[in-house]
Amino acid sequence: MESNIVLSSDTSVDDLFDNMDESVVDSSDLFDSSHLSCTTKYITESDSHSFFQFEDPDAINLLHLNSRSLKKNYMGLQNLLTAISGKLTAIAVTETWLSSNLETSFNLPGYNFFSYSRVAKIGGGVAFLSVMTIVWCLIMTYIV
Repeated sequence: MESNIVLSSDTSVDDLFDNMDESVVDSSDLFDSSHLSCTTKYITESDSHSFFQFEDPDAINLLHLNSRSLKKNYMGLQNLLTAISGKLTAIAVTETWLSSNLETSFNLPGYNFFSYSRVAKIGGGVAFLSVMTIVWCLIMTYIV
């Protein structure tokens, strides 16, 4: 069955569900992850070659790094990405410890970079890198 969904800048998620034919989307399927293959674990650099699924074009390969100072550990991140045999889909970095004037200093070739630094306190901060082929939009919400 075909469904025609029209999106506009003022379309909300509630509008989408209110206007969908129930035969198109069964809400119980939205939370069924039995068809997904998700693996989360701590890995060493040498394990990265067998952990990530770069040969699968549909795979989303994510890395989370608690940097405890991106400025101090930036070279280590670059070395890790060089050692990994493929391009990660996205990299989430926590504890960047960056000040707002340094946020644009940590671009990596082939990745979009954006970050949010903690204001009025030291430490904290997050950054996100995504491959250039992904279109993204930063939405600022309430951040503590």
